[in-house]
Amino acid sequence: MYNDVYRHGVNQNSLKIKLNWVMMCGVQKLVPMTLVFMKSLSVISLNFKLITDYRARMSVTERKKPMSVLDATEIMELIPNRYPILFMDKVDELNPGESIVCTKNVTINEEFFQGHFPGNPVMPGVLIIESLAQAASILILKTEKYHGKTAYLGAIDDAKFRKVVRPGDVLKLHVNMEKQRDNMGKVKCEAKVDDKVACSAELTFIVPDPKKKI
Repeated sequence: MYNDVYRHGVNQNSLKIKLNWVMMCGVQKLVPMTLVFMKSLSVISLNFKLITDYRARMSVTERKKPMSVLDATEIMELIPNRYPILFMDKVDELNPGESIVCTKNVTINEEFFQGHFPGNPVMPGVLIIESLAQAASILILKTEKYHGKTAYLGAIDDAKFRKVVRPGDVLKLHVNMEKQRDNMGKVKCEAKVDDKVACSAELTFIVPDPKKKI
């Protein structure tokens, strides 16, 4: 290039100055473009982080949402209880042979509130125990060994009532298998309202051979 310049009689130093000026102009234009590009990358990175965090929060929220394992119709296919002695609306969680969580929605339309007590409706403690027993029956009869049979309540131990249950309460029935042998077993139960224990007890169940009368 410089040889061509000499042939045309152009001063080399002058050309260098012009070239430097052109390069400076180019750099001045390039620097703002680079800054814009870097800012764009920062915005993209921030947006990606926000989206990732949002998805993570949504994932946690979705995991926290309770899903019904068994509805009322499916429950009635397992246990023989029917209205007005069916105290089970749905099964929230079920680990066959280990644990179960069920829901009983307590409403003012329950027949027992007519007499227990007028003007002061309170769910009878014996019916809270019955609700726990029904939840235990589902846990027991959902196992392959006892499927299609009937579970009977054999004993109630260490029953305690700590909170009054009234219309509008949502009773969460937690049952854990403690012992199991042959056709008998023991479960540990808690009935909760708003995560506070209303009743706790240990129940013994018996699942007899349907061919034999007890």
